[in-house]
Amino acid sequence: MAIEVSGGFDLTDEIMRGLGKDPYALDKARFLSATFEFRMKLAIAQRKLQMRKALDELPQVLDDLWADGRYSARERRRILTSFGTRWTGRPRATVPGR
Repeated sequence: MAIEVSGGFDLTDEIMRGLGKDPYALDKARFLSATFEFRMKLAIAQRKLQMRKALDELPQVLDDLWADGRYSARERRRILTSFGTRWTGRPRATVPGR
């Protein structure tokens, strides 16, 4: 009974990998560079979809939060304020006396 195995093997690639180098790094970099604009368009389109979905769901999220009896009104206001901080990256300006 004979077993036949075929395939390719590049000793140089294996030596480079053994030295911690990627033999295809230049090809990968060229591919990434050549597809940059396309990938950015895809990323922007995906982000727009995510934002649209989040905005569509926002009224229900807010209603659910406000109706959640586990939190006091003060805690709910703090949670709502933290939403703004998370989205903008900066805290909401506070009004003295509040």
